[in-house]
This record gives sequence, structure tokens and C-alpha cells, in this order.
Amino acid sequence: MKKQLILIFLFTVGLALIEACSCFTSCGCGGAAEPLAYFDFEKLKVQTQQNIGVETLRFTLEPDSIEYLAVLENTRSIWPGWVTSAYACSPVDPGFEGLKFPVSRIQVTANQAFNDTIPAGASLNSLFQMATDPNQVSNSSAFPSSQLTHLNDLDRFQPFSAGPYSALYMVTREKPSNLGVPFKFTVILTKSDSTTVSVVTDEISF
Repeated sequence: MKKQLILIFLFTVGLALIEACSCFTSCGCGGAAEPLAYFDFEKLKVQTQQNIGVETLRFTLEPDSIEYLAVLENTRSIWPGWVTSAYACSPVDPGFEGLKFPVSRIQVTANQAFNDTIPAGASLNSLFQMATDPNQVSNSSAFPSSQLTHLNDLDRFQPFSAGPYSALYMVTREKPSNLGVPFKFTVILTKSDSTTVSVVTDEISF
């Protein structure tokens, strides 16, 4: 019985060594850098769409100027070198754990008065909802209410949690009082490290 346990242990260790050193030519066995599990971004890209079903306006926000950060600590091994080398060579994308500094606040404003009670520069958060699941978006149909939530519901609905190439969708069903005035909207994201990233849309007329 003891011999069988020893053989099983040696077999397991041998497989781990083979896996680790199988990426020798591309990563180097024992000296590979561990994957950068988180990401950050300095800019935002925005696309706008109008009149998608009941949605009068939709913003699609994507991270830009992406930087990958931080080694995932639980990839470190009691046998450093060969196990982490195998992990580094595994087919995982950098930034797969999401934002290093999650979004803690979203603010949307416009350069024109939206109506009699919302002047230029005032918060439009109450008029917008967000969706963050890229698998549930359609460019030709509106989001159902079950896939939308308030902009302040960030504990449950965190933007870009699916990685650096996911998107944040913001939609409204409202229209401004003055339909003849072109609007520019500003979206500001505040992250948990207190840094902010903002983007301004092109002119939009309703």
C-alpha cells in the first residue's frame, strides 16, 4: 500500500513537472512572469445609438489606454518556478479578474437643459439605466427591464467585470423638452482609487 501511495505521488509530481516545462521554448521553464490578472484604463471610448425600440438613446462605453496590473497572489506555489511557469503559459487572457480599481460612481450630465427641472450640467443619472453583460446586448433591440439597473447599483452590477474588452451600456427612454437643440453628454466614471475618467459624446439631436 505504501509503495502504491509513493508511486501515485511521484506520478503526480512528474506530470506537474512535464506541464511546467512543456512551455520552455515560449516562456522559459522556471523563470516565467506570472500573468497580470487585473487591468486599469486611462480613457474611455463611447458610441451612441438612438431610437432602439423604447430606448431613445444608448451609450456603449469601452475602456481605452488599457494597462495590465498585479499578479494574482493565489497563483504562487509552495514549489515556485515550475508551477507558476505552467500557469503563466496557460491560455488565460491578462486582465481576466477585472478592474484593479472598480468603478465606485457614475455621473452623466449634458451641456444643455434637459427640461425645466434639469438644467445644463445637472445630473441626469435618474434618467439613465445601465447594463454590463455583453452576452445580453443587441444592436437592433432594446434591453428588457430585467437586464437593466440603476447607475448607483454598483455593488451588484459592476462595469467591466468581464475583463478589459467588456462594455458598459447606458440607456434612457426619455427625451428632452427642446427637441431642436443638439446635446453633448459627458459621462464620468470614478474608480475606487479616487481617479476619474470621462468622455464626451458627439452632438446628439432628438
